Amino acid sequence: EKEDILEHIKNLAARERISKEELVSAYHRGLTILPPHQTTALEVLSYIGGAIVCFGIALLIQQNWLLLSITTKLLATLGSGAAAFLVGVLLGRDRRFEGVAAVFFFISAIVSPIGLYVVFDYVGFDVSGFGGQSLVSGIMFITFFLSHLASRKNVLTFFAVVFASWLFVSVTSSLVEGRPFVDDLKFFLYRAFALGLLYLLLGVLYRKKRNITLAK
Repeated sequence: EKEDILEHIKNLAARERISKEELVSAYHRGLTILPPHQTTALEVLSYIGGAIVCFGIALLIQQNWLLLSITTKLLATLGSGAAAFLVGVLLGRDRRFEGVAAVFFFISAIVSPIGLYVVFDYVGFDVSGFGGQSLVSGIMFITFFLSHLASRKNVLTFFAVVFASWLFVSVTSSLVEGRPFVDDLKFFLYRAFALGLLYLLLGVLYRKKRNITLAK
């Protein structure tokens, strides 16, 4: 098939129906198109393992919260999240392990916010309200957004959008918290409309960039 395509290109070039610039341009555009991704059994097992790890950490903290020292709490949450993120970065350098790397990013995205809550609770910052949620989601958004800019990986883009949505909801909620004149239903619908419009624009943007995985 490759030989047939090359022969066809030679025929087009001989008849001056295609230029070298067009070929080079088409080649470079093709480099931006991601090949179809097929989920393997290893990736499925990795996601199951990642979910079990997150559940185990949450269960450990929930059952032994009063018994654990602050150091143990931080190692089990923020330490685990940072380690998982680092492993994801290292594995993500090899395309063969991108699926497994995504699992470690998933673990980091789930566990790290818990670690941030532990840190702020320890220093006496009230994390029970929308202000605490805004701070945690803001830190997570910045982390994943900067990582997305550095590597352009789909999983980092996805979590950057997730944390941006969380940040938007928590910030807007903190602005109207306790104000009786705000219609809760209308406020919810306006925010849902804004988020839906944002997701639509992101889908159009990534479709133009031929990133079909995120566009869907």
